[in-house]
Amino acid sequence: MNRAMKVRSHASLMVADRSVTVAQRDVASKAIAALPKADRALLAQHGLRVQLVGAKSLEDGMLGATAVVRGDDGRLRPTGIRVASRIDGVGVESLREVVQHEIGHAVSVLRQQDRSEDAAAAYARRR
Repeated sequence: MNRAMKVRSHASLMVADRSVTVAQRDVASKAIAALPKADRALLAQHGLRVQLVGAKSLEDGMLGATAVVRGDDGRLRPTGIRVASRIDGVGVESLREVVQHEIGHAVSVLRQQDRSEDAAAAYARRR
């Protein structure tokens, strides 16, 4: 396989601003690394990266958001994943769980065309 054609085998993490701490970045990176290799490769193939935003929440108080659009072919496709980095919750409201939940949205859309909260929550619970 040509090196230029290789798909990175992991989803990358993008830090949106300087207020994201090293500890927050590390938690998010470990959450991504804990995912199945095939899921990380799928995200990389579609150019999806988790963007950490230095905030306690995103717009409307959300902890994370995955943008999804309908293509010209009628299929849904995720275009971006954003997560607030200053999440101090536990369990499903922890930074690790929110990262995996939002990735669950993207993976569920790509694999099953399912953008539901139930699909994303089930994905995160399996990790």
